[in-house]
Amino acid sequence: MKHIEPYHGAGIQLWTTRESLTSVLLVLRAIPPQKGSWSIPGGGWERRKDGFDTKGKPDYRATAIRECREEIFFSIEDPQKLTLLWQIHLPFFHYVVSTIHLPYEVSVSWDHENKEAAWFPIDHLPTPQATFLGSEIAALRHLAKHQKT
Repeated sequence: MKHIEPYHGAGIQLWTTRESLTSVLLVLRAIPPQKGSWSIPGGGWERRKDGFDTKGKPDYRATAIRECREEIFFSIEDPQKLTLLWQIHLPFFHYVVSTIHLPYEVSVSWDHENKEAAWFPIDHLPTPQATFLGSEIAALRHLAKHQKT
């Protein structure tokens, strides 16, 4: 019987609020998986680059920070400002999304894995969307609502 390695990945949802309008940065994927779909910057955990957390689990925060830097050339200056937003853990698939609120819409570039990167109001997102983007945005709506109160 063939051994199946579980997938571990992470992403960062960058968002901002201006005049009570919440916007999120999305990338248009140029390569599989999710080619042609809009998603947050993110990707697979790499043992050598990302390592393990204090509990011996894949360091999803390190993965999210690295993927953000590689895919849109944006560096997270203070990793402590990242908030766990959403996660899914299935037998062979694990994905964790962190988020950070920015004071304004930063300009970014993108790498070969993406065709485009742009800011969108969360109530007017482009299509097609990556598989879990709807759930990630729902979590952001909840977070943004509670931060305003």
